[in-house]
Amino acid sequence: MNDSVISQDDANEKQRLFHVYDGISYTLQVMNMTYARLIDTLLSISNNPQDKSHVHRCHLSAIDDAWSLIDSTNRLHNLLDSIWTLFSRNPTSTNNPRLKKKLPEIQLFLRDHKNILLLRNTIQHIENHITQFVAEQRPLLGVLSWATWNPSDKFAKLYMLSTGIILEKREYPFVNPCGQQFRQPIDLVTLFSLESVCLSRLIDHTTNLARALSNNLKFPFSLESQSMLASVELHFN
Repeated sequence: MNDSVISQDDANEKQRLFHVYDGISYTLQVMNMTYARLIDTLLSISNNPQDKSHVHRCHLSAIDDAWSLIDSTNRLHNLLDSIWTLFSRNPTSTNNPRLKKKLPEIQLFLRDHKNILLLRNTIQHIENHITQFVAEQRPLLGVLSWATWNPSDKFAKLYMLSTGIILEKREYPFVNPCGQQFRQPIDLVTLFSLESVCLSRLIDHTTNLARALSNNLKFPFSLESQSMLASVELHFN
């Protein structure tokens, strides 16, 4: 193979890696934005639980953001995995960042992803789970639960938000804050479906993952995504 071919392969490899990094950065930022919006919505519900019309307006946004976090986490996993896949046939490449799967932050994220994948596959192929949802009396789009706490109150409040049909025979889940560290004023936001995922801890773990990636990826690229907006003005006679 001549030098020009090697140079072209090297350039293509760098470009692919650049796009993966950009995708990871963008996904992390979307997750943080989505979780912040979810927290604002749940706090609004918690502060006005008697306002049924307000709760009704908010619950769709909350459920949508919760499932969006599941989808984004799966995308983040796939992008991260593509780094290892990219260099699996050429591990000695000078472009290989040699990102170690044994890093504690990566191991924790990979463990989180097991339940995430089950939830993601459930919502993506929900039509295949109707019979199971009916048999187990589960709400189709799951249940959100969270807790609020103010030290001056000396007690925690637990909330549960279910969507769709009210199932009279169903025991609805609540989070359990006992023995857990708690972030004021709201924490332990958890999505329950065929599996359950604590979205609050998930965001903690992805924040630590982002820090580990920034410290370990040997590539001249900022993990802060860039954006560009363009507009065109049309004039008509």
